[in-house]
Amino acid sequence: MPGYYQITMRDYGDELSTVKFACASLTAATFDAQLALAQTLRSTIEAVTLGITARTKWVSVASRNAGGEYSADPNAQREDGWLLVFENDVTGKTYTLSVPCADLGIGTGATPHLDPAGEVFDQTHADWVALKAAFEAVVVAPDSIADQAVTLLEAIYVGRNT
Repeated sequence: MPGYYQITMRDYGDELSTVKFACASLTAATFDAQLALAQTLRSTIEAVTLGITARTKWVSVASRNAGGEYSADPNAQREDGWLLVFENDVTGKTYTLSVPCADLGIGTGATPHLDPAGEVFDQTHADWVALKAAFEAVVVAPDSIADQAVTLLEAIYVGRNT
């Protein structure tokens, strides 16, 4: 699948709307030219709209997993999630984001992911150690200009009603 360029605009009432454009996958050889084209697209969109660009996102390569359209596990529910709590290593600012379909490791024969209190990911679990390392290797503070590193502090099990 190709990558995409996404523009999120804020209206007068402080509501956000997003438009996503499929774009060519990026390579080292095409990056600069594609960036220039994306900036031109943004400018032309801004010229014909009244909203303010709140953010843009450019994904160089998007992929879709092969196989079934749905999870085979009936416990895979988007309402059950991990609330990831992380902190900017420079400013100390705390952020959260939710990951759907939390696997609690219950009934699978594996070691449960939850701590004994049953709400927080057990930080001694091998899956936590792996998640923390991968998260911190990729994620930066979402509002930092200089790609400030973050530390994953905890993952809290959350359930939401539909």
